[in-house]
Amino acid sequence: MLRYMPKDIDIRSGIHNYDDYMNDIVNKNSLKEWWFTKSNHEEHINVIMRAVRKRAGISAKNNANFIAFNCGGIMFEAVCIATIACKDKCDVKEAEKIYNSIIEKFEIKIPREDIRILLKHDHGSEDSLQMRELEHDHLWENYQKLLQKQLEFQEHNNNYTDIINVTDMSAVHVQNKIRLIIKQYCIPKIETTTRFNPMFEHLDVVIAFGGMSKSGKSSLAEGTCRKLKSIGLKCIRLKIAYFMELASNALGSDVYQLPEQKQADELVKQLDHYLSRHYWVTAITIESLHRFESTQALKLRLGDLLQIVYVDTSLDTRMQRSWDNVESLHSKDLVKSSCGADKIKDIANCIIDNDDYTLDESINNIYEMIKDKNEKIKHQLLLNKKYSGKMNLFSHQFVLCAGTVLIQKSTREVCLIHRLDGREEWLLPKGRKNVNETLSVAAVRETYEETGYHCSLMPLTMQTRATFNSEHVQDVSRKVSDACEPFTISIRQIGAVITNQKLIFWYVAQVDEEMSREMNTQMINENFEARLVSFSEANHLLSYDDDKELVGKAFELFQNTYTMH
Repeated sequence: MLRYMPKDIDIRSGIHNYDDYMNDIVNKNSLKEWWFTKSNHEEHINVIMRAVRKRAGISAKNNANFIAFNCGGIMFEAVCIATIACKDKCDVKEAEKIYNSIIEKFEIKIPREDIRILLKHDHGSEDSLQMRELEHDHLWENYQKLLQKQLEFQEHNNNYTDIINVTDMSAVHVQNKIRLIIKQYCIPKIETTTRFNPMFEHLDVVIAFGGMSKSGKSSLAEGTCRKLKSIGLKCIRLKIAYFMELASNALGSDVYQLPEQKQADELVKQLDHYLSRHYWVTAITIESLHRFESTQALKLRLGDLLQIVYVDTSLDTRMQRSWDNVESLHSKDLVKSSCGADKIKDIANCIIDNDDYTLDESINNIYEMIKDKNEKIKHQLLLNKKYSGKMNLFSHQFVLCAGTVLIQKSTREVCLIHRLDGREEWLLPKGRKNVNETLSVAAVRETYEETGYHCSLMPLTMQTRATFNSEHVQDVSRKVSDACEPFTISIRQIGAVITNQKLIFWYVAQVDEEMSREMNTQMINENFEARLVSFSEANHLLSYDDDKELVGKAFELFQNTYTMH
């Protein structure tokens, strides 16, 4: 799946290709025997981790901006521990001690991995084994159960930066979640000389049409394109046959001779190549889908970006649009049916029956389907004031958070938190409010939990639109004294859905200097170092510009208030 996310990503899978000894074992078909019987713990771990390091080393030499491992170093740690437990018939905790002693003895280091994603499901180990397309015996079953146990320990110990529960998820849904994770982690970290660039990044939607001969696909594609242009999207019509011809020219052979999944690969490459040179395009229609398996593969590769429309109509209606006779039209349909064109409706997002609707009605049905399924289109409509300009967010769409700029008055220092989970971020303390908890209480509680400092909200002189009690005044900003109000609100989108929002209310708080800082106040999944720093140092350390702006405003309010006093 990762091949269709960022461009120039270096994908690395199994480790045996990177170590001659291990590759030789695999070629001799003796991997299982060596793994569980012939090798001792030291040999097994050294060979496995040597291959892991070689894989990482080769990838680094290729100067790729992004390197993705199918099973990273932390996964192979779990593999080694489960193998020890399986061989010695001990639990994974005891096996982990043995593993750590060997790692320390040979000074083995796991290659650095910025993003570590665990894919998990809610099925039991028995169900999990049945899902694997491998023959397995009691030894293999026991090993898999131990491996699953160790992965659970790793999850509990926060060894993974992200966890995706894939239970009942489609592959497309999982793919989209991984895309978002890559964006969220990589964009702030990448040097200015490089940039995260997913395929089709500037596109909002791809509408692909399938159906039999003379069903009206081209007319609907043209009408849909015009409809999308009316809301401000730059839409163009494209033909699959053109890109398949380009693919054949690039390969030097007929692309249709490849397996259908490979056909989809080549189509995606050519389509991306074309669109990268037409970067102003934000929507495309593409005709025509005739091959069922390659259409499924195309959906997997493009995810929710692709919306499939199947156009259905009777033979009589199609005859009216055709210069062909019945036999000729029927013959063309047989060719398309043999490729699976009649099955594409099974995976279509929208089925249009041209016998039931006028052309305008059909176009409107397609447009409504796109609008309902595509958050970018909804956002575009909001920008173009096609809606009222107002947007209701319901409780499942937003999360209320509260945080502080925590200042120690005597030293005029601000408290930052430094993540110690490998992400190297400097942040301000904040978190979600509890049910029935007020925002101001949540701000103080979260600050205490994440920093260990006892604190309280700092009264400030500030501009606010808040009123006093039941006082009726004009709704304008006024300067007030001794206010413990939020001085700003951050609005941050959650994931790719525009209507999922995080609202963060920020307060200025003061350290209670009569009470010493407490340790071990953080939640089980938190690992922060709290540090008091000067304003200038905070401005240098903070990872995000919006946090720097918050600190600047908070210090301005602090100085204005206490200089006046």
